[in-house]
Amino acid sequence: MFPVLLPYTLISLPPNCWVMWLMISSPVFWTDRMEAFEFHLVITELLIGFLELPTLSMSFHSDAEMIESILIKFINVIFTTRILFQSSICIERYLAVVHPVLYLRYKPLRYRMTFSCVIWLDTIVTAIYQMLLCDSDPRLVALQIITFATVLIINAFCCISVLRALKQPSPGEGERGVSNEVKKRAFSIVLSILVTTFFMYVPLVTMLLLVGKIDLDVLCLAQPLAFCLMIWLGAIYPLLYLHRARKHLTRDDVCVNCF
Repeated sequence: MFPVLLPYTLISLPPNCWVMWLMISSPVFWTDRMEAFEFHLVITELLIGFLELPTLSMSFHSDAEMIESILIKFINVIFTTRILFQSSICIERYLAVVHPVLYLRYKPLRYRMTFSCVIWLDTIVTAIYQMLLCDSDPRLVALQIITFATVLIINAFCCISVLRALKQPSPGEGERGVSNEVKKRAFSIVLSILVTTFFMYVPLVTMLLLVGKIDLDVLCLAQPLAFCLMIWLGAIYPLLYLHRARKHLTRDDVCVNCF
């Protein structure tokens, strides 16, 4: 896992730090227009990067195996937290497009920050739970399967619903095509989320479901490939933000809703 994480950390840390600076320096930071879930998603990416380096150094010290094991389990939990915030972005986009009235009702920052705090609290509880279980415990494998499968279903439903809504003309839009360009950009963004979500989670969920049912050599080959897809495709999100920010960045403001 760590031969994959090390180059990912070295490559992903600079853009994630840049995205964090853009978010914090934006005039909409800590307002109702703030991208709360994207902000916490960047925090998870930074945590993965900063925790991976000391974990890798611990692997060279035989007397630090317990600390290394704790850090590895915490990184695994952070990966789950990243998945939950990615799913939150999809749910937010789904509400904004399909149920705009409900979205406006819960758009204030306090609701999104409360939901984010619930996710972080779940992260802490899950981390403690994993500390008490061994890595081969079937309950831990079942928990991972349920989490990944649930998130995959939710993300696919939200993304497909948004894509269907975006392809339909808005009432009164007719031939004017007032928001054609905006809808095309939104369509491409949501489509990229759907594709990356599929390739990130389907191989991993499939691999976890086949544990104990296929040959061990095949499993050992499939496991690193599944984790590589899940880890590296996560780097697309900060790149999407930077791509959109580069196009909409002005001297006084940073684009809002760049994801």
